[in-house]
Amino acid sequence: MENGSNGDGGQDRIYVMADVEDTSEQNRLDLQHRMWVLTFDGKLHTTPLSSGITSILDLGTGTGIWANAVAKKFPNADVVATDLVLPSAKDDAPTNVRYIQHNADDAEWTLFKDGQFDFIHARMITSGIHDWPGLRAKCYKHLKPGGRLEIIDMSHPLRAVESARDSKESSALIKFVHLAGESWRRDGLDYSVTGKQIAGLEKVGFEDINEQSFRWPIGTWPDNEREKKIGLLAKGNVEKFLTLAGKHILTNKDFMDDVGADEAIAAAAQDLSETESRKYYYVMKVHSARKPIH
Repeated sequence: MENGSNGDGGQDRIYVMADVEDTSEQNRLDLQHRMWVLTFDGKLHTTPLSSGITSILDLGTGTGIWANAVAKKFPNADVVATDLVLPSAKDDAPTNVRYIQHNADDAEWTLFKDGQFDFIHARMITSGIHDWPGLRAKCYKHLKPGGRLEIIDMSHPLRAVESARDSKESSALIKFVHLAGESWRRDGLDYSVTGKQIAGLEKVGFEDINEQSFRWPIGTWPDNEREKKIGLLAKGNVEKFLTLAGKHILTNKDFMDDVGADEAIAAAAQDLSETESRKYYYVMKVHSARKPIH
């Protein structure tokens, strides 16, 4: 499920996920980081980066786990990590990472210079972004010529391997995901945006646009050992998501009443407990692009 970071989303809008200052939610975000590192075979990103890069921006940093790791990987780079709620200071944080409270949905990023960054990283921030065309344009503006952007998120909705289970009518878990998506749409969020990234990046002027797809199974049902490990973590992630954020999302702005939300979550949790036989999975997408040199 989606990153619990604010994605720097607008302060005037109600944040649709769990409380990012809650320890359980922070643990969930760090769990997601482990899943991505497994997905990328131990790497922090898929975009090829020169060892000599000097500036990196991490949007919607959450707990800061990725920013700290990439700062250690590139000790000569200035790493700027932003979010509405900043992570607690860590004793082992590299000296080349800076945390800045920042709203990525602002019309202009006044804290940053045009052409400042070699690499901008945005991982699972859809729950905090209301203006994706604006976000892409600001990334383009603040990247150096030849700079790279990487956007990482899931392609909604949840899927099932067996066609008989692959609908909201036949699966309580998939039904919950559709209900959550409808609640998010009422809050101005577009959970179909992952499928629009290529066209959106082209429109801004990016080139060398690449899309990669990865499967995140929910549970240990796959034969592939790496997918088994990811699936074990993914199931725990969804369980935590239902507990920590499910009711908040479904009752946001009176989309559902408490009773209806509780029933939908309980049914989804029961469905999730049988995922080894029902074989649910998410399709995860990574979009990378380069700002032209000239």
